[in-house]
Amino acid sequence: MIPVSDRPASTAVAGRLVARTKSQGDVRTIVLSGEVDMASAQMLEETLAEACAAGAKEIVIDLSGVEFMDSTGLSALLQGRAYCEAHNCSYSLTPAQRPVERVFKRTGIRDRLHFRAGNGQRARGGARDEGSPPPRR
Repeated sequence: MIPVSDRPASTAVAGRLVARTKSQGDVRTIVLSGEVDMASAQMLEETLAEACAAGAKEIVIDLSGVEFMDSTGLSALLQGRAYCEAHNCSYSLTPAQRPVERVFKRTGIRDRLHFRAGNGQRARGGARDEGSPPPRR
C-alpha cells in the first residue's frame, strides 16, 4: 500500500528555500529544497514552531533537496530541536547533499542532531549510513 497523507501538503517559500509540510497522523515531514540561509531561516523556524504547536508527535526534516546552508540555517535546525523538546515531540533529519553534510560534520552539529539512515530507519546522531565511506582522518 502507498501511504496517503491525512491532509494536503502546505508550502512556504522564503528566499531560495521551499518548505513543503506533509502530515500523516501525528507525523509532520517538512521537505526542504533550495538554500537554508539568512533569507529563509526565520521561515523554517516558524514552520517548525507551527508543527510543534499543532500537536505533532514526530517531526522529520527532509534535507535531501538542500543545496546550501549557512550558520543561520544550522541555528534554525537547532531551534527546531528545542521546540520539539519543549513540546515532547520526536525530531529527526534525513541526510542532506554533500556540501551541506560537510557543514554539519565540520561544525560538529551532526553529532548534536538525530539523523535517519538512508533507508529511512533511524540512525543515532553522527552515525554513518550503511554503504557510505568511512570518515577521512
